[in-house]
Amino acid sequence: MSKNVVLLTDEVIGTTPETKLGKKLLTAFLYSMCNVDDDQLPSHIILYTEAAKLATKEDQNADHLKELISKGVDVVICGACADYFELNSDIKFGRISNMLDIVEIMNNSAKVIRP
Repeated sequence: MSKNVVLLTDEVIGTTPETKLGKKLLTAFLYSMCNVDDDQLPSHIILYTEAAKLATKEDQNADHLKELISKGVDVVICGACADYFELNSDIKFGRISNMLDIVEIMNNSAKVIRP
């Protein structure tokens, strides 16, 4: 059975103008994902647009993403986004890929979840 894929497009969750709340929600989401049964984990977490910056940080969200990697989740960073934001030399975890790979990952998933 194919697994779900999580698509993150920002460093926050939600469309609230309250950035602090959006960051707290993302941290809570990633923490919660670390605590579900392994069979409920997504196969991939895709980071693109602003979310690509998450892979350059050393914070609680980075710790959660690294824990998910250790549990077998593939964290994929959009290469065009990394280039655009000049992040390539600062990426600390995950793998840089391209849009073709990202499209194939999404097409082969049970569903794409965008929190």
